[in-house]
Amino acid sequence: NNDDNNDDNNNTTVYLVDGVFTLADVAVASYLLYVVQFFPNIDLSRRWPNLVRYMYSCAQRTAYQQAFGSKIQTYL
Repeated sequence: NNDDNNDDNNNTTVYLVDGVFTLADVAVASYLLYVVQFFPNIDLSRRWPNLVRYMYSCAQRTAYQQAFGSKIQTYL
């Protein structure tokens, strides 16, 4: 399945655009983090560990926590 390769493509880059946190990361991470908030029993870490690492990296940012809540990483 080609979808499995998507996790490998992001394993060396922390953020989506030139390795720098941008609005693209806010947009993508917010949608991804909604998935784990609304479906708390889903475990993304087994199949896509790099994706979860990316989500956690975004959720740890102070400004991100101010916008979306400081407990956002508890969903990961």
